[in-house]
Amino acid sequence: MNLKEFLNIELIKHTEKFPKNKDINDVVNLFMNGAREAKWNHSMALLFTNKFEGKISKRFKHYIWFLEYRNLKWCPTCDSVLESKLFSKNKSSKDGLATACKQCRKLIESPTAAMYTAKYKANKIKRTPTYINLEKIKLIYKLCPKDYQVDHIIPLNGHNVCGLHIENNLQYLLAKENNIKLNTFKIKLDFLDKPIKYNA
Repeated sequence: MNLKEFLNIELIKHTEKFPKNKDINDVVNLFMNGAREAKWNHSMALLFTNKFEGKISKRFKHYIWFLEYRNLKWCPTCDSVLESKLFSKNKSSKDGLATACKQCRKLIESPTAAMYTAKYKANKIKRTPTYINLEKIKLIYKLCPKDYQVDHIIPLNGHNVCGLHIENNLQYLLAKENNIKLNTFKIKLDFLDKPIKYNA
């Protein structure tokens, strides 16, 4: 249930009488956005909200203390009101909980390996010219020594330059070195002593 739906249902249960010229929509607006944005007189808003149990005056948004008192929290990512236990701990926040729920954080912060693999394969196909000998490329992968990986010298997905999936653009690199290299490309110019590292 999203925040607006939740407040509509719960506030009507806990409200015996609305202030003059106010209805449930005005009250929901007050709780979601605060007195100023909801165009409530601050004194009237304070008199009204003080009637609710669990009032925490330090909270600018009224819905926050309304939910906290009921051991609930709103996740803005999925727009759902959920139990507090469904949020990770975060000592730096006022309520000690993360802004997004555990499920949303999992989706945002940890894309699956399958997604990365699919994206890499699609990019490799896109960077493979029709004229190359696929059998030779397969052989390069097959003969890759233990603890080594087949690396694209000029990365397929660089920031400033993109290579092709061809024989001459492949090399064997130790897995550790390949992980450090990522999508970078080094070239050496004859008139310089040191290679320039391009953020490819």
